[in-house]
Amino acid sequence: MTPRLRVCWEKSTRVNKSVQVPRGIRLEFTSQDESRNLVRKSRTLGKKPLVVITGGKHNFQPRDSSRKLEKIWQRQQRELKSLYANSKLLIAANSGSYVQFDQPKVIVDGVLTVIESLRTGKPVSKISFKKENGKKR
Repeated sequence: MTPRLRVCWEKSTRVNKSVQVPRGIRLEFTSQDESRNLVRKSRTLGKKPLVVITGGKHNFQPRDSSRKLEKIWQRQQRELKSLYANSKLLIAANSGSYVQFDQPKVIVDGVLTVIESLRTGKPVSKISFKKENGKKR
């Protein structure tokens, strides 16, 4: 965990003592250093198609650390995208952690993009889908 993220995490857990942090979230934050090091050692993960989907507005707590945590989160999503030569990042602007519930069409677009890339050999960055009214999503 980066020092900045660690400070935000510790402040968040200190402020929210009455809130029980789920084990999965605790593990996600505490294992980030190990995961990041493994990924960075690999340099690239190849040319397999990858669409990284993330929400654009998480409600990190406490509020005063929320912006910092959001910036860190978005940077990490861009880093993940950069590990694949054939990748793109979809940010669901009106979603937090649960894009599949808030904006399911973004998930569908991501899955269809990977399928189309595998089927045609086109890079995922060149594939987009149209909304029902004919405009790009």
